[in-house]
Amino acid sequence: MFLSEATGEIGKGDHFIIDKIKEINPEAKLIGILTKIDLVNDKNELDRKASDLKALGTETVLGVGLNLNLAYSDVIEELKKYANEEDFEYSEDEFTDVSQRFLAKEYIRLCAIEKLFQELPHSIAVEIDEFSEKEGKPYTIFATLYVKKQSQKGILIGKNASTIKEISINARKLMESAFQHGVYLKVNVKVSPDWVDDEKKIKEMGY
Repeated sequence: MFLSEATGEIGKGDHFIIDKIKEINPEAKLIGILTKIDLVNDKNELDRKASDLKALGTETVLGVGLNLNLAYSDVIEELKKYANEEDFEYSEDEFTDVSQRFLAKEYIRLCAIEKLFQELPHSIAVEIDEFSEKEGKPYTIFATLYVKKQSQKGILIGKNASTIKEISINARKLMESAFQHGVYLKVNVKVSPDWVDDEKKIKEMGY
């Protein structure tokens, strides 16, 4: 599924993600999902957004919004076309099969993109430099956020470091909720112009 807000425009980050998916798996079937359609009253505008999403290479485009249960049912029915019925691989109380270190990285990246989705493309990476667990103490996490340009670094840090502080606070709250444990989080920002094309660097980052 490829999600795009009906209230926004398709940008460079969206094209970047689609291109990467096609590069990894040219046969991948993409379902386009327009979110927040309840906030757009103009049907012609929704049709235009759906056309833009279809032009990216999605097989079909569906819309979802708050309290639109029928719309979510349509999404589930569409997913069933591509899903095979099999036995459960995990117990019901397991909500993920990835490590806390990986989740920490993704929470930081999520908060950065949510805060700056208009200003920055999605080519933001996070590397966990240290993840320390000591009994009776909060987890200590040091991380580095990588961007491609010096100008992007300034945007991420913000005036008086206000933006990176907000991103760090939001990420820490997500971690504490998921880990059910206190977290001390420190995030630095660095420029790495070629990280997207550097396979070694991508592997070091855990992607």
